[in-house]
Amino acid sequence: MKVQVSFLPDNIIVEAEIGEPILEVAKRAGISIPTGCLMGYCHACEVELDEGESICACISAIPSGSKYVNINLYTDIGCLLYTSPSPRDVEECRMPSWA
Repeated sequence: MKVQVSFLPDNIIVEAEIGEPILEVAKRAGISIPTGCLMGYCHACEVELDEGESICACISAIPSGSKYVNINLYTDIGCLLYTSPSPRDVEECRMPSWA
């Protein structure tokens, strides 16, 4: 079954099959999700699904149960995951002065 996958915040939309690896779907959409260990331990590839659930893209697939899936490239470590920030995004991701 085909699922419409939207990669946020850029709203890049691509069709995918349920069970298809998220990294493959992202690559086909022209999106590079950073990876590290490719086993889910380092969380370098962490993304967020519709419900706010954080998952490791390297070990996750397109879930069943919906015709539409949003994958947010911003998570708790959002600025590290977003691959093409705009000047506004860069401004929002600056380290606090006390850090």
